[in-house]
Amino acid sequence: MVRRILVLLLVLILCFGAVGCSGEESSSDSSSTESPSETSSVAGVDTSSKESLKEMYMEALKKSEVFKQYDADDWRSHAYDYKLIALTFDDGPVFSVADDNNVTQRIVDILVENDGRGTFFFTGRSLKQNGFALPQYALDNGFEVANHSYNHASLKEADYETAVFEIVGVNDLYVENIGVAPKYFRGGGFTTGTNMWKVLGEQDMIAIASLRGGSGDHAGGSATVDGLVTRLSPEKVSDGEIVCMHSTNKTGVTPDALAVVLPRLYAEGYRFCTLSELFAFKGVDLKDVPRGEYIKKVEIGDNGMVIFN
Repeated sequence: MVRRILVLLLVLILCFGAVGCSGEESSSDSSSTESPSETSSVAGVDTSSKESLKEMYMEALKKSEVFKQYDADDWRSHAYDYKLIALTFDDGPVFSVADDNNVTQRIVDILVENDGRGTFFFTGRSLKQNGFALPQYALDNGFEVANHSYNHASLKEADYETAVFEIVGVNDLYVENIGVAPKYFRGGGFTTGTNMWKVLGEQDMIAIASLRGGSGDHAGGSATVDGLVTRLSPEKVSDGEIVCMHSTNKTGVTPDALAVVLPRLYAEGYRFCTLSELFAFKGVDLKDVPRGEYIKKVEIGDNGMVIFN
């Protein structure tokens, strides 16, 4: 389902002929109109020179405070100039410590080498078994951690108590061990269910899926480096896309593929970010992200509105 929200008042102001930002009062002559050749100003944007509402949205987005927190030589200070991909990794951690052969650490290091970040959806049972050294390593490198349910569970038929355990139980593990409350949830196999949505609503969590399920790089999966590279080639991915991969295949196929494809994507103008960065860099406040459905993509339409999925 396509869900659209107006995240700026820009278009509404234009449509109703609102006064610009000069602070001058409008004329008392209600019959006066602005000629087409005159320039109207909305939030400092010269609307007469813009070809589309999307361009006006982008001009307004560039003034957002979110970009000012980064150094001028950091691509994130002008992330609106790039095509963005949110890389997400499910299921881990499968090791308890960070070392050169650790899948999670290798994913982090390769993304950092390519000036990127990502989001890890860990399961509660893996966190319980392997601890929080790797989630902390990811956080220390600017990544995000998220909730992939306690048991990688299908919650389609889950009762309320089970849904609470599978979702809130993982949140509690994070808070108790590293002081982080996850904002994002992904059910095993993108599962959906009545009580799942109820608990997510109570927790005010955003459900995240992907346009690209079935990557085959899960533990015991049959994915190959060449297959993953093709799947993530510049011809296949698109701006604003959320990509689902895994951090549990001990053959190392996932980081091996990333090492090949990320430089290619980088050269084609793609940059790699966390989910929160994706929303922020597209000008979306998290409170405006739809609940009660899985989010798979975030893009700005030609009408100057944000499109999900």
